[in-house]
Amino acid sequence: MRVHDGPTAMAAWLTRYADPIMSVVLDAEAGPFRGCKSDRGHKTLRPHKDGVLPCEPAPAGLFDRMVDDSADDGLVPLQHESLDKFVED
Repeated sequence: MRVHDGPTAMAAWLTRYADPIMSVVLDAEAGPFRGCKSDRGHKTLRPHKDGVLPCEPAPAGLFDRMVDDSADDGLVPLQHESLDKFVED
């Protein structure tokens, strides 16, 4: 859609692009939001009992590395020494 397409450009975009896409996205039987309800969200489609994706905690010390530009380990040096410093900066 371009300015020089004239006043009907928006209508053409709606009929050629938006309508076909929205009919797929909002399809109540097969669309990605088929389980979404205004009163309960996606609760019935969650495969985990508490609705939270399970994950393992990060290994101890993984995020403790301090900035050390002299290390030739191929890693990008940390820009902040801690999360607190990041938030402060």
